Amino acid sequence: MTSKPISRNSAATFLWIFLASTLLIAFSFFDVLFLGASLRPSDVGSSHIAPTLTRSTLGPQRDQRQLYHGYNDIGTSVWGLEPGQLFLQKTFESADLPYWNPFSSAGEIGVESLTDSKFSIFSILTALLGGSSQTYNFVYLGLLLFNLYFLFLVFLNYFNLSILSACAGVLVFLLAGFHTSNITNILVLPYTFFPFLLHSTLRLQEKGSVGRFLCCVLAHIFVLSPMFPPSTIFTFIFVYGCGVLVHWRQSSQSFFSALYSFWRVGASGLVALFILSPIIVPTVLSWFYLETFAHYSSRQAGSANLAAIISILSPKHFLGIL
Repeated sequence: MTSKPISRNSAATFLWIFLASTLLIAFSFFDVLFLGASLRPSDVGSSHIAPTLTRSTLGPQRDQRQLYHGYNDIGTSVWGLEPGQLFLQKTFESADLPYWNPFSSAGEIGVESLTDSKFSIFSILTALLGGSSQTYNFVYLGLLLFNLYFLFLVFLNYFNLSILSACAGVLVFLLAGFHTSNITNILVLPYTFFPFLLHSTLRLQEKGSVGRFLCCVLAHIFVLSPMFPPSTIFTFIFVYGCGVLVHWRQSSQSFFSALYSFWRVGASGLVALFILSPIIVPTVLSWFYLETFAHYSSRQAGSANLAAIISILSPKHFLGIL
C-alpha cells in the first residue's frame, strides 16, 4: 500500500498541521473563542434571554428567529447530555456507580440512555474538568482539534490532496450542515471522531503492529462510547467502506483480498466491544426491557426538502446559524 511521501511523525509536520487546524477552528468558531459565545446547549437554548456576550454571533438573526432555531433537536442535549455530564461529575466526586441516577431521568438506564451519552469521552472529560460552559466549549473544540490532525493526515497521505485542498476539506468538515446543526447535540459525537477512526483503520491496514492495533481499538472506543446507535452505525459504515476502498485502490490486491485483509480492523472493533461490555451490556438490555426501540420506531419525522439537502454544505455557524 503506497502513500504520498510525507513525514507523518516529524515534529515539523505535527506543528504545521496543528497550526493549520487551530487557524481553521478559530475561523469557524470566532464568536466562541473571541466574542464570548457558547456552544453549550442550555446557553444556546436560552440565548434570546441571556446577556449579549453569551449569544454573540458573526451575523444578525432574521426577524422572528432565535439562535437556537438553527440547531437540530437541541432539547435532547439540554435535558439529556448536560444533565448526564453533571450527574457524571457528581458520580466522580462521590465515587458512586454511574449506571443509575435516582434524581434525573437523564441519568437512568433506558430510553434516556440514547440521549445522555454520559460514557462518551466528551462527557467524561467535561465532567472531570468541572462541567461549566467554558469547560464544555474547551473540551469540544479540543476534541475537534485532535480529530482535525488525523483528517489532515488522511487527506494528505491516503487521498493525495494538496495542502490547500486538504484545508478546504477540513473546512467543509467543520462547517457542513450536519455538523453545525448538531454541534450541541449527541448525534454528532460519533461523527466527530470519524477522522481518528479512519486514520487508525488505514494505518492498521497499511502495516499491522501492536501499537497500531491498540490505537485502532481506542478509536473504536471513542466512536462506540456515546452509545447512540444511528450515528455510530452510519459512522462505521462510512469508515469501513472508505478503508476497504482506499486499501483496494492503493494496493495490487483484488477487491475481495482487500476486504479479507480488513480482518485486523474488525478484530480491533471486537476488542473495543469487549472493553466496553460493562457499559454496553446493561444499557442494551435495558433498551429491550423498557421497549426503547419500539418507542423510538413509533416516532415520525418529516421528509427532507431541497433546502435541507442543500444545507448539508452550508456554513451555518459562520453565517450566524442562518
